[in-house]
Amino acid sequence: MKKLGRLALFITVLCGVISSFAFAGSTKEITVSAAISLKNVFEEIGKLYESREGTTCVFNFGASGDLIRQIAGGAPVDVFASAAQKDMDEADKQGLIIDGTRANFAANSVVLIVPVGTTASLKTFEGLSATEIKKIAVGDPKTVPAGRYAEDVFNYYQILSAIKDKLIFAENVR
Repeated sequence: MKKLGRLALFITVLCGVISSFAFAGSTKEITVSAAISLKNVFEEIGKLYESREGTTCVFNFGASGDLIRQIAGGAPVDVFASAAQKDMDEADKQGLIIDGTRANFAANSVVLIVPVGTTASLKTFEGLSATEIKKIAVGDPKTVPAGRYAEDVFNYYQILSAIKDKLIFAENVR
């Protein structure tokens, strides 16, 4: 809860700064493109911000790589929150970030999730290579930061070649 409070404070301050210089005298609306993994917390923060500042938060959630392509293509965005440093670096490289506004405010962790009711005993990432494990859902490493993280974990444990035919790529972490 403490981390959520700090994140809410950060986003509120960030949105306040942006809206003070970007929206002076204009409609009170802010567009936020954010990684889908941030959806729940950003929607909560958005409600707080709207009630406090009177500014409507319009959200666009998706895979970080897809959001960068939208922004590069001209999508109107006031705040961009990626799920990975790599995507923020790419946005910066393309000149899509206003100098001095980039800030790290959260971190990700890779976890192994087993479906409820599964009969397979899976306790470690190495266990993914077991024959009883038929499918492994991960984000697409080409566009989803969590997919890149998963790929890094599979390479770390040297199991990627053993499980590559089991991988099912998702468009985002949800």
